[in-house]
Amino acid sequence: MPLVPAKCTSCGAQLTVDNTKDAAICEYCNTPYIVEKAINNYTISGNSNISIHNAVINVQGAPSIDNILLRAAEFKQSGNITLALEYYNRVLDIDASNALARSSINSIENEVLEEIPISFGFTHGTLTLSRSELIFATKRKHIVYSSKDIISVSRTGARLLVQLSSQAMPLNFAVGYNKPAKLMEEAILRLLNERK
Repeated sequence: MPLVPAKCTSCGAQLTVDNTKDAAICEYCNTPYIVEKAINNYTISGNSNISIHNAVINVQGAPSIDNILLRAAEFKQSGNITLALEYYNRVLDIDASNALARSSINSIENEVLEEIPISFGFTHGTLTLSRSELIFATKRKHIVYSSKDIISVSRTGARLLVQLSSQAMPLNFAVGYNKPAKLMEEAILRLLNERK
């Protein structure tokens, strides 16, 4: 007589039933039940893995990939980049090879948010900010920092101080002019606010 776990189809009580029988009576509520249904009720309701054989399952109401992509595009167009990225990533959770979601994420991550000239003394170049990188480029240097490491920014006149989580001392960019330094500071602050 093999005993298996089951659940009463009426009161939900935990039962142990003989799976060779067709029917039984719940010892808690005295309701007759079909053994196979009580076993299936336990399998579906329990904390164990669900085991379903020879069945067709229809899930209603799940949004289509096309609808999720439309919502992501709407969020991107309205400037809600955080939700746009979240929705594009939802698409990748469903279909990891979706080219539109991948290219849209790359486009958002690599979009140039601000680019300013660096002109101080003999140093000339650019400071470029995207959602993924902060790039300091001169004729002799090309240094890339992860934008995700930026934790704060401040400005003293034409000097821009960018604090990274990976470095003890802030990066010190001598921009040369107050206006470009202010533009970059505002762009970094917007980026930090997007992450909240």
